[in-house]
Amino acid sequence: MQSRVFPLILALLCAPAVGQEPAVDRFQQFDRNDDGQLSREEFPAAKIFDAADVNRDGLLARDELAAYFRTVRSQTPAFPRPNSMRSQPLVTTAEIVGTFGLPYANEPGVGAHLLSLDIYAPKAANMAPVVVYVHGGYWKAGDKSQTGNLPAFFCERGFVFVSINYRLAPAAKHPVIIQDVARAVAWVHDHIAEHGGDPGQIFLTGHSAGAHLVALLGTDAKRLGDQGKPLSILRAVIPLDSAAMDIRSVTVNDRRADSPYRRAFGDDPADWSDASPLVHAQTTKSPPFQLVVAYGPALEHKRAGVAEFAAALRKNGTRTEVVDVSSFREHQSLMTQFGASDDPVSLAVLEFIESVRGEKADAGLGSERALKLDGEAAVVAAGQIEAYRLRVLMMQFDKNKDGHITKEEMSAKHFLFDGMDANKDGTVTAEELGEYERQKQPSGQ
Repeated sequence: MQSRVFPLILALLCAPAVGQEPAVDRFQQFDRNDDGQLSREEFPAAKIFDAADVNRDGLLARDELAAYFRTVRSQTPAFPRPNSMRSQPLVTTAEIVGTFGLPYANEPGVGAHLLSLDIYAPKAANMAPVVVYVHGGYWKAGDKSQTGNLPAFFCERGFVFVSINYRLAPAAKHPVIIQDVARAVAWVHDHIAEHGGDPGQIFLTGHSAGAHLVALLGTDAKRLGDQGKPLSILRAVIPLDSAAMDIRSVTVNDRRADSPYRRAFGDDPADWSDASPLVHAQTTKSPPFQLVVAYGPALEHKRAGVAEFAAALRKNGTRTEVVDVSSFREHQSLMTQFGASDDPVSLAVLEFIESVRGEKADAGLGSERALKLDGEAAVVAAGQIEAYRLRVLMMQFDKNKDGHITKEEMSAKHFLFDGMDANKDGTVTAEELGEYERQKQPSGQ
């Protein structure tokens, strides 16, 4: 096999997809029975299967597949990133010790991988602060390996970094998912000292669906309480771009036949309420919160939801900082760029963590601020946001994912089709959609 083929397969199967909506988890797509392992029938590349199956049990865990590709990747050149996504990479000088696939719980009939976590620690770490990360993926996809630059960013700065897995919808529904997250965090509190971490310095963060889960864990004391832990084991909570602080609202307004909210939280309004961080924030004194908002569909609705959540936290005396980065980061690039040396978002998060560690985050009720870029960086970021917006529009209408929109696919808004179909060939491409969006009148017609 030619050397450049291996990085391509790696990108398709194991590369982080932390910012996609929903997250494109190739492993999960192959894992048709959702048991956290791939059989020979599920995985399409026999030679890779044989090489990666190091324990010869006839099954591939994600850790085995990722380890195989880490070995291959170290011997082959990586593809360059597109110019529009280029950023200065983090230069890592710390030697990082990785411990992967540690089980934090066991459940009959549940793949061990789904109840496990990974730990990244600076070599010789001793009582280092700890960042625990919860991945996104609409509660139905994603994996703890999808960490991007986060392990290097935090380990370089003296933190132990932990990434956790949890059971996924629709096989698991609320409250199972949040119970898994609580069990993982409780395990970290009990065992992180064995890996150089300080159990008294745990900072909890997550992206997208993971942001909802950390917000819920940080406001509903029952979840950690069921594990024999007080909410105070969390020094701070940092949800990275969630539009789901009120599951009641987003679920009742989502009319999709395959609503990810109903897949994860069911049809009972009582469960929606129980899964809503906003509901619990109204009665709980929580650890300090930092809420990061990126560009995405229905941005104003997301901002309003975050503002309402922040107000509820502050009413009960929780210091809450809101950081709006929507002028230069969208839902995906928020994570793909996190940890780059020129990324102001990761530096704002680090600044917040250090303020909590320095006992400066307990006074007052927090702040609201909007971060912006200037110069060439702002132009590049604007292009990323525009490309993201068009991808979201294409996903909305391109139901068969062939890169074109037909009039039948756009039946809900067929009156717009003729204006978008500039060359009158009966299909709308992404380019035509983009041009239409640029030229349409302020009335939005």
